[in-house]
Amino acid sequence: SASETTRHWRDKLGVQDTLAAQELVQELGGSFMRWLQPSWWRLRGELKRRYDFSQHAVAPGYRSILDNLAREHQANAQLQAEQQRLQERYSIQNIDAFVQGQQALLQQLATSPLMRQWVERLRSDPEALSGIAQEASLRQPLARLAEMVAESFVFEPSLTLAEVAEYLRDLHEELSELPDTLPLLNELHQADPACLRVLQTHALAQRPLDALIAQENLTRFYRANPQVARFDGKALSLATHKVSQAESSLLKHNAHVLSATLHQRFLEHVRQSALSVAQLDPQAKEFKKTYAKGRRELEHELGKTMRYRSIRELASGDSGRVINDLKPVWLMSPLSVSDTLPLTPDLFDVVIFDEASQIPSEEAVPALSRAQQVIVVGDEMQLPPTNFFSSAGDQQDNELIAMEDGEQIAINLDADSLLSQAARNLPATLLAWHYRSRHEALISFSNAAFYEGRLITIPDRRIEHPVPVSPPLDSSEDQAVIQGADTLLDSPISFLKIEDGVYISRGNVAEARYIASLVRELLRRETGLSLGIVAFSEAQQGEIEQALESLAASDADFATRLEREYVREDAGQFNGLFVKNLENVQGDERDVIILSICYAPGPNGKMLMNFGPINQRGGEKRLNVIFSRARKRMAIISSIEADAITNTHNDGAAALRAFLQF
Repeated sequence: SASETTRHWRDKLGVQDTLAAQELVQELGGSFMRWLQPSWWRLRGELKRRYDFSQHAVAPGYRSILDNLAREHQANAQLQAEQQRLQERYSIQNIDAFVQGQQALLQQLATSPLMRQWVERLRSDPEALSGIAQEASLRQPLARLAEMVAESFVFEPSLTLAEVAEYLRDLHEELSELPDTLPLLNELHQADPACLRVLQTHALAQRPLDALIAQENLTRFYRANPQVARFDGKALSLATHKVSQAESSLLKHNAHVLSATLHQRFLEHVRQSALSVAQLDPQAKEFKKTYAKGRRELEHELGKTMRYRSIRELASGDSGRVINDLKPVWLMSPLSVSDTLPLTPDLFDVVIFDEASQIPSEEAVPALSRAQQVIVVGDEMQLPPTNFFSSAGDQQDNELIAMEDGEQIAINLDADSLLSQAARNLPATLLAWHYRSRHEALISFSNAAFYEGRLITIPDRRIEHPVPVSPPLDSSEDQAVIQGADTLLDSPISFLKIEDGVYISRGNVAEARYIASLVRELLRRETGLSLGIVAFSEAQQGEIEQALESLAASDADFATRLEREYVREDAGQFNGLFVKNLENVQGDERDVIILSICYAPGPNGKMLMNFGPINQRGGEKRLNVIFSRARKRMAIISSIEADAITNTHNDGAAALRAFLQF
């Protein structure tokens, strides 16, 4: 054998070194000049060091021992290749162990009658032998399949193959739902491996899972903040009550201090205007003259019963200084400032614009020119100046006249607001605290979709679990209305699908009819919750108002309750029922907001992707407004589900689809 001829090597050369030595011997071995070559002397010394020539009676030549070593290297390479082939074909990882097992099997075959019978059967039945060979050939594909299944699915070990097949058939039937679930599956795949293992190996419903997550978070928080563990719910409620009382008291005291300060300033100016001229310097004399004259003019004007001077006249001239003492704060619309107040650059120390996203820049100029400082408050993710639902007169350069259902609609193409100008040119501060919604679920969609999660919300004291989606409702059935009211009151956000809704002339009569009945049911229950209804179009707003009137005309008790709700006041503030559309609801809020999506397939069964102002630039901002009007409850009345909206390339339509999915 090859190893027998190389047994006298003390330290064998490697494969490459053997080839190099063979080439050198081939080149110089027969040449007398080899003794003059340093390479030959190095090779000669290396071979004498590595090979024991003393084991031979006649020392072999260098070429002989190198050829034997090369043949051994070649035999080893062939052996390794054959072992690799055996491992790949038969999944044999350890050849030596396989040989030992084979020898043990042969020994057992020689001594076991049962094994001899089995071998004889295989010899006599070719089909049995081919079956074994076929099964062996399937080992690798089956092993790969097992790996793929383990990566993609989690099966109970007790499941039979038939049960696994049934499970896979069920998945195959639901393949159409895969595109909608892929984002969630991708998010799950990127989750913490520990979280993924829990979801895969524990059959937990949502509520127990939420409880476990909450418990673990609480444990970690207590571990990191041991001082918090000293406070329980009772201590927290007491502290909250004290802070609330202290804040209320502080506001009252601040109001009293401010009022007293202004009163004292007015009295001081009156006193100065009554001093003797001999006691005054020239500047004080001028103030005395102006203020005293202004007081006389104002007192004379207040004593009149007719022919009053305008506010602009009184606010300018000598009486303007006195009016400034008596009325230091003015609450006005931007255009009222231009109509009412004199054009004086320092008339006010500061002007504050609220809801600045709805103020066109040009309308803000009159107020800006009357103050030394400006504070602009607004939300860029809410409505810009708009006249979408206004009928068009003369077409302006910055307006587009669109036709919808035979009606001319003016769309402002360049609705640049004071807020957008201020955001580009003035330093900004984010007012991150969200104060309106009593449940995080009411604002969580807007927070994620429009504010990148930057809003700070107050966590709910208890987890609000979503109510299971109810089956489609018939707008004309009383039981459907009762079921809808129960669902609305049980969950912060509820989705009520109307099965008979049809979209005609920008309205949906079925949704309007159902909303009117739902309002009647809520008022009948006397929950004390204030109500607001928001439609997605002006036409649908009219349909809802008409449905309320029709229902009230046929139900005297509802008519009484409805009228009382329309004029309702709480703590001296109007808090009555309103019916508005997405263009004019900004700034309003109620305990319960009922949204009428309105859009649905038409009489021909086809769903148009025309969503009115939502399709226009800034449509997603209109949606953000109506999604954030509710304090405690929000019910979505819709004739469609999210998958009915397919033009997701449009920002507004995509936001509406995402909300319906939410």
